Amino acid sequence: MTLTPASCSHNGDVLDSRTVVGVSLTETVYAAKLAVPKHSHRHACFCLVLQGAYTEQYRKTVLECKPSCLVFRPSEETHSDNFGNSKVRCFIVEFESQWLERFHDTTLIFNSPTVFQNNSLIWLAMKLRNETRQADDATSLVVEGLMLELIAGAWRSAIDVFERKPPRWLAQAKEILHEQFSERLTLSGIAEAVGVHPAYLTSVFRQHYRCSIGEYLRRLRIEVACREISATDVPLVDVALAAGFSHQSQFSRTFKRFTGLTPGQYRLISRSS
Repeated sequence: MTLTPASCSHNGDVLDSRTVVGVSLTETVYAAKLAVPKHSHRHACFCLVLQGAYTEQYRKTVLECKPSCLVFRPSEETHSDNFGNSKVRCFIVEFESQWLERFHDTTLIFNSPTVFQNNSLIWLAMKLRNETRQADDATSLVVEGLMLELIAGAWRSAIDVFERKPPRWLAQAKEILHEQFSERLTLSGIAEAVGVHPAYLTSVFRQHYRCSIGEYLRRLRIEVACREISATDVPLVDVALAAGFSHQSQFSRTFKRFTGLTPGQYRLISRSS
């Protein structure tokens, strides 16, 4: 399959840009300390931050955009960009309004700039990126399916935020996972720390985050490992240990299950132009 080059206006140095089934997929690098004055984009987009950090300044909102987060930017929304002390690399998924017409009440998300740190959305964006690099006759079908999953997942995530506020103790449990992800955590230990029964913790956690605590922890470790692999030359065995995996083989299996790539392949792709 031949992918059509996309016309781009993202203010950085474009490494690669393709259009598939009406979706523009662009990888861009921005120079350190770059400041982009107020501007807007014709189409809505998702931006997967691969490396570095920056802020997007809107009239009433400032988005902190860091590695392995997915940023949603509405169409025609005026904003400015300020990039950090190191170069920033992004994968940008730009799409027209008709993609949103299949979803009811999209105003909950698609009228407001948002940062997602939902691991499942990040993996979908990464799969889109990988798909453009191995294009074949099935690419258009795969991209269309991934786009619908990505928009539906973002919509569902926004619905959850608006309709269900998690109890304070659940937020504390999530904080423990994020702060101690590399340690040997136990369900009973987390439950005791937040003052609830382990069975209740398990049930409510799945209800709000749509996965088990163990699965959430694995995804979190892989997310941390992705950032380390793409931004540093640390040996993969050390990345595995720092992320909380006991063995590199266990790390490699889990990494491939979540990303579709081995750690070595991910490092190569994340740095290729």
